[in-house]
Amino acid sequence: VKFHVDGRLASAPLVNIPSLQVGGLEVRNIPVVIWDLSRYPGVDGFLGRSFLKHFQLDINYDEQLFILTKLYL
Repeated sequence: VKFHVDGRLASAPLVNIPSLQVGGLEVRNIPVVIWDLSRYPGVDGFLGRSFLKHFQLDINYDEQLFILTKLYL
């Protein structure tokens, strides 16, 4: 797939994985892009809409936290 990151066009393979877990939150059968993030020290990955659409996202600016709450659809 092709996408924009850091103002540049990039491409990477898109695969489906059985599950993705962040903290105690899990999404099953989810598409992910496999991309080399070595040029972004300290970044382990990006969460995209395919994961985030399953949650309500709140931001605590004081503590610099993203708070995800599972949506029950």
